[in-house]
This record gives sequence, C-alpha cells and structure tokens, in this order.
Amino acid sequence: FQYLADSEREHINIFHNMLDAVENIQPLYTYTEEYDIYLKSLVDSAVFGNEQKARDAASKVNDTDSAIQIALAAEKESILFYSVIQEVSKRSEKVIIAKIIDEEKSHIIQLLKLRKTQRRS
Repeated sequence: FQYLADSEREHINIFHNMLDAVENIQPLYTYTEEYDIYLKSLVDSAVFGNEQKARDAASKVNDTDSAIQIALAAEKESILFYSVIQEVSKRSEKVIIAKIIDEEKSHIIQLLKLRKTQRRS
C-alpha cells in the first residue's frame, strides 16, 4: 500500500506543477457552465480532496479487503479525472497524463492481484 500511496503523491505533484505552469494561460476552448461544474466535482472528489476526506476513508478500513476496495475506488476516480483533464490539455501534457493513467491502471491490476491473494489465505 505504501508504494501506491507514494505513487499517488507523485502524480499529485506532477499535476500541481502542470497547473502552476498554465495558471495564467487562457483555455483553448470555451466550456459550458455544466462542464465547469463537472470538472469541479472531479477535483473535489476523494482523490484530490482534502486530508480530512482521506482520514475519513481510512477510518472506515477494518480489514485488508476494505482497504483494497477504497484503494480501487480511488484509482478508478483518478483514471476518470485524468482522462477528462487529458481531453482539454495541450499535446505536451497529454503524454505525461497518459503515463499517469497507465500507472493508475497498473495499480488497479496490482490491487486486484492482492485482493485475490488475500481471499485465498
């Protein structure tokens, strides 16, 4: 689990660096208010939420299986978020985001393998 947590921190740092780099650039497209609300809801999700949300999720963990379930949900939310961000990003950023998405997918595979191993024991 520590590897996955460290990897997520790295992804967040990469994303924040991308945001800092484009902070004053005007968007290439005009988005509807509904799309803006959708993006905000993704940002406010558990993946990019505050530390209290993470603590609340962790407090619900009472065994390995529930920890894996929470981690799987976070990985899926991450993929959704990065996929949407990738759609509106510059070409140079799309490559970075694609790598992050691939890593998130590999995390899901690792978690599924771990869950399968845990259920056998």
